Amino acid sequence: MNKFENIDEDNIDENNIDEELKRELKALPENFWDFKKADTKELTHSIHNYPAVMIYPISRNIIDIVKRYRDINVLLDPFMGSGTVVLEGMLAGIPTVYGNDLNPLAYRIAKAKTTLLPENFEGEVSDMLAAVDANYRTYQTSVK
Repeated sequence: MNKFENIDEDNIDENNIDEELKRELKALPENFWDFKKADTKELTHSIHNYPAVMIYPISRNIIDIVKRYRDINVLLDPFMGSGTVVLEGMLAGIPTVYGNDLNPLAYRIAKAKTTLLPENFEGEVSDMLAAVDANYRTYQTSVK
């Protein structure tokens, strides 16, 4: 059973998916899209304020609903803004996710939100900070 409604996922008519999706979306409770009390700052979604940002539960729920009707192999957000849909597509395991935006700030925010850090990132940062500290101490000693 899914969290939206009891759908027989084995008997979905492949030729009528649009109608099935419309029917399911219309059947959602009236307050389904109300996220007033939701924490919309999960993960990297709050990395930077962006005007007219799509809060992530909207795209997450849409992706979850569509995935029950068909596999999603490619996702394109042609007006990605800060990259909410791109990040949610990645989190949903969609193999190929694209985003585009004319705004260079939007591109940079989306890139920062969706760039995977290496597993040893904390160790690399610690090593870098130690090297900076050692260089600073050497500099301080040479200035005296």
